[in-house]
Amino acid sequence: MKVVLSVLAVGGLTYSMTFGASASSHARSAGPATLRGDAMHLSALHTAPLGYQRVAMQTGATGTPTTAPTAAPTGQPTTAPTPTATSGPVYPDPVDLLGTAAQKLSAVNTITFTLKQVAEQTNVEKITINAAGVANCKAEYVHVKGSDNVEGTSQSKKINYWFEQTLKSSYKKQVVNDKTHHAWKKVAVKQTYPFGASAWSVDNPLPCFVPAGSSSSGSSGDGSGGSALRNLTNLGPVTYAGASAWHLQATDDGQDSQGNPEHLVLDYYVTQNASVLVGFKATLTAPSQDIVETAEQQFKNPGKKVSIPKIKVGSKKP
Repeated sequence: MKVVLSVLAVGGLTYSMTFGASASSHARSAGPATLRGDAMHLSALHTAPLGYQRVAMQTGATGTPTTAPTAAPTGQPTTAPTPTATSGPVYPDPVDLLGTAAQKLSAVNTITFTLKQVAEQTNVEKITINAAGVANCKAEYVHVKGSDNVEGTSQSKKINYWFEQTLKSSYKKQVVNDKTHHAWKKVAVKQTYPFGASAWSVDNPLPCFVPAGSSSSGSSGDGSGGSALRNLTNLGPVTYAGASAWHLQATDDGQDSQGNPEHLVLDYYVTQNASVLVGFKATLTAPSQDIVETAEQQFKNPGKKVSIPKIKVGSKKP
């Protein structure tokens, strides 16, 4: 099921976030969700916030109902209850952490990344995609492997290829299922999509990458078509991908076109020492269709020089 969140509103910030081609939230085809018909797209971490702006925060007072005091019987002293001090760990504000991480990612010009996407409809189908690559503001160079299995049968389709997308062109080299003798070919960008589906595209995660024909690498961030994510919380310190990080989490509830409930959980991992985004995970559940989809992207060495080869069509190298 395709999930699109063009604007992520958390706390007092609005972040530009793009998970798919549409500009509306939870856009999908008519009818109930299906794994093949409406694949969730949660790849590009220009899912990473491209920018943000302060907006008015909605705050609601919470309280405990008051009860009129009951008079003590005559002759018995009234003793006021003694307050009990409570304390717990105090974690950094999650909105501020995510805002700082957004600014830093927007300033980065090079990065190494991985992306794993898994979508399963119980007893129907399971799709797994694993990608690893490097990116700068002019291109991305990625190795993609994956499988599409019809559960309970021997039917399985596997993919294994390299691709490079520049500002103007796309190139692809097959590793399996090859009729090109493992040579590089210039292709349409849609041919770089895993299983030919744009919903599964492995996008350059850097906001500075704006390919030809695109007005920007993400949504406008004007608040239109967005889906407000609620309950952004700092869950505390964790070790994530070898880094000491803060675990931030937000949620979003929606419906498919038939009114069936869907639930989205977004997990962010921001380093404790420098507020750098090192990972992101999205989990979507559609209970009525027995669908669970996850996408997790990890970042390494932001700002460190990467090597992206100049592709020569017809060559088997690199």
